[in-house]
Amino acid sequence: MRQISLVSPELKPDSVIDLIRENLDEKIDENENPNIAPYRYLMLIDNTDWEASISLLFQLKLLDPEKTTVIAVSDFGEDRTDEAKMRIVMDVKNAMAVGGTVLLVNSSSISSSFYDVFNRYFVLSVPEDGKANHSWYANLAVGPNSRPCVVHPQFRVIVHQPRSTIGSVPLPFLNRFEKYILSIEHAFSRKIREMKLIEYEYTFPGEKEVKTLTKYEIIKQGCEHMAQELHHKLQNSRLFFGFVEKETISSLILSYMLKNEHLEVHISPPLHLKGGDLMEEIKSRSKESIDIKKSVHFIEPVEEPSTNPDGLFSPRGFGSSSIQDGESTTPDEDIRMLIRTANFHLFQIAKPESFYHARAAVPRAYADEYIQRQEHFNLINFLHRLPTVVFLPDFFQEGISRKWFVFTRSCGELLRLHTDEKVQSMFIEPLLE
Repeated sequence: MRQISLVSPELKPDSVIDLIRENLDEKIDENENPNIAPYRYLMLIDNTDWEASISLLFQLKLLDPEKTTVIAVSDFGEDRTDEAKMRIVMDVKNAMAVGGTVLLVNSSSISSSFYDVFNRYFVLSVPEDGKANHSWYANLAVGPNSRPCVVHPQFRVIVHQPRSTIGSVPLPFLNRFEKYILSIEHAFSRKIREMKLIEYEYTFPGEKEVKTLTKYEIIKQGCEHMAQELHHKLQNSRLFFGFVEKETISSLILSYMLKNEHLEVHISPPLHLKGGDLMEEIKSRSKESIDIKKSVHFIEPVEEPSTNPDGLFSPRGFGSSSIQDGESTTPDEDIRMLIRTANFHLFQIAKPESFYHARAAVPRAYADEYIQRQEHFNLINFLHRLPTVVFLPDFFQEGISRKWFVFTRSCGELLRLHTDEKVQSMFIEPLLE
């Protein structure tokens, strides 16, 4: 198996955004030969498997939704027939004729239809009378059939490619495109620069270097340290479901930034749905002898790890007071609570079985949050209580999302949900109470 190494050049974190914008903004004159245009079509390499970079294209205003046609090819058998492929090719053909922009997603099954287009092999057609405007054509193919189709000089195509599948892409196909890795990290860096936030001199535990960072960058590094200690080292990357290095945490912090662009740094608590009281059982079980260190330290500013129930180190640069109930917060306490609240959000994707195995290393405050306030054990309870905190003023929680994804083990009830009325009533009736 050949290995393809994707090494980013030494660029500023957000300069990739400028390069993509420059590529998409390139124009050629009507009389210019598109075969020798100074740019190639673009391949967008996505660090995630859930198309995060596509959302970034629109969020960063690199693409205009009104002028972009997104064509996603599904993996269902009925969408892989020649008839279905022909409909997709016709959609691309229509965009080619008017100079639109097409974003192809999961398009490997139809890539051969656009061999001449991707290679920018266009043929000029000049009317015999010389009065009408000349046109450029490229061959489009479906199966064994191909025909020349009009290509507007300003037509652009973007091919979305998950990084996890890049090793299976033929090298000649890769070489036809300008390739860019667009990540949430790039968007985070760009937003930090645009917001012009106050910066602080900060020294992290175990480091001598004094860094100048904004609060959002400090929070991000605090979350990354927690993920490194618990998710990667302790649980061998099994604690957080769907966690992607540099992407998941950047996405979390970026979401706070977008909600508070003109305000002081603020992070709302995660969704709280009071669950069963399992703390005592967890406490008793955590006394069992297990082969892990109980002194896992996170980057949260507190004075002394030995006297702190969470066992957390204190970075220098924000002061040295510890948080006590009823006391007003200092800058040091403020940053500690921001990091902790962000970590609580990450624990919403922690898998219960992995959390159980890591229980002796998890600080008490984190265990209380995960077990006492968040719902990880009963989907029906979750569905029952979610509308309460979203719609009822007395129970409303700030910053709660209106869209939720639930990751769960498969079971017979879920498999029968679309056909079994008794199972449906079990899920729906609590919502009607």
